[in-house]
Amino acid sequence: MENNSLTEIQNGTFNSMTSLQQLHLSDNKITKLEVGAFINLPALHYLYLSNNEISDLQTGAFKDLPALNQLHLSNNKISEIDTGAFINLAALNYLTLEHNLLTNMNNGTFEGMTGNLRTL
Repeated sequence: MENNSLTEIQNGTFNSMTSLQQLHLSDNKITKLEVGAFINLPALHYLYLSNNEISDLQTGAFKDLPALNQLHLSNNKISEIDTGAFINLAALNYLTLEHNLLTNMNNGTFEGMTGNLRTL
C-alpha cells in the first residue's frame, strides 16, 4: 500500500486482517490517522508511516496494536504528539520520529510504553 495517494486512514480500515504482521503505508499523502484506524490487528509487528503528511498524533492513535515492535513515523509534518498517543504499546522497541516539525515534548508524551523501547 506504499507509494500511493492515500490521504486518510479511517476507523476500522484494516479490522478484518487479524493475521497481518506488516503494514507498509509509507510514501503516501496521509494527513490524519483516526483513533481506531488500526483496530483488531493483534499480530501487527511493523507499521511503516514514513514520508507522509501526518501533522499530529492523537491520544490512543496506536492503542490497539499489542504486538507492535516497530513504528516508523519519520519524514512527516508531526508538530504535536498528544499525551497517550503511544499508550498500550508494550512490545514497541523501535520508534522513528526524525525529520518532523516537533518543537517540544510534553510531560507524558511517551506515557503507556512499558520500558521495552530500545531505539528512539
